[in-house]
Amino acid sequence: MLGITGGGQTLAIARKQFFELMKKIVEIAELQTAYLAVEECLKITNRRVNALEFIVVPRIEYVVKYIFTELEERSKEDKFKIKKILQVKRDALEREELELAMLENNISEKDLVGAFDDNDDDDEIAEDERLFA
Repeated sequence: MLGITGGGQTLAIARKQFFELMKKIVEIAELQTAYLAVEECLKITNRRVNALEFIVVPRIEYVVKYIFTELEERSKEDKFKIKKILQVKRDALEREELELAMLENNISEKDLVGAFDDNDDDDEIAEDERLFA
């Protein structure tokens, strides 16, 4: 078939098939390049997701937990301070009322010995010791 008469046609057919094959090879190479680019983007995205999931989010959660704990502590301290201030104000008010009552009734300070004594806890402790002795 490759003689003088049919050789040109065979070469033309081969040439046409070769060009079609080359087009398909180029398309496959383009697809492969696109695939590699997508794969690289996917790797980068996965790294970012893992960094967010295992590093950034736990750090933020720790900071939120720390802030919450600090706010609770401050709240407890504020409650304690308020209770203490109210107790001091009550004590001052009671003393003022006692002083007014003393002035109105002309009661001497000797009659009120122990009225201003803040060591009531010692009496309770001594009483408890007697009960358990």
